[in-house]
Amino acid sequence: MRALLLLLPLSACGVVSADSYRACELDLTLQTSAGLPGETVVADGGPLTDAGVRDTRVELGGETAAVVSVTRADACSQCDTCRSEAACAPCGLCDGRILDQARRIECFGDPLASPAVEGLCAGCTESMSFTIPSDAPPGATTVWITNGNGSSAPLPFEVLGQATTTADTGSAR
Repeated sequence: MRALLLLLPLSACGVVSADSYRACELDLTLQTSAGLPGETVVADGGPLTDAGVRDTRVELGGETAAVVSVTRADACSQCDTCRSEAACAPCGLCDGRILDQARRIECFGDPLASPAVEGLCAGCTESMSFTIPSDAPPGATTVWITNGNGSSAPLPFEVLGQATTTADTGSAR
């Protein structure tokens, strides 16, 4: 009986499976590593989404930062179609092996051809911008960006403080 009681708690532990959708690590780079509250910061990379500002969230030091814009080149929508036809996730490498050769080269290019051929996806450039919150405290922090495709790794960032002067000495503090 005692052995049965010891096994009872173990039987309550089940195997948890992750959701069936694939999340990506967004490959984003900040154009600047520091800024003042109220300034706009641009991040390049992706994959971003056609939903743009509606599904993009930025956190700076754990606080929400306002997303200003999400920009995707025209080739990005074409590349999204190619990746969908090739049954590829929205991020990572896609070899397009299920596509016929002509469509695969059109979409993803052929780097081994002489001369090398660039595909539609090579023209997909993406960026997004956000505003540093006005009440962000100065100091080192991180930026975290997420959208319908996944999330970025924490990106190092420094919020700069504004220099103030003292009334009696006029010196900066």
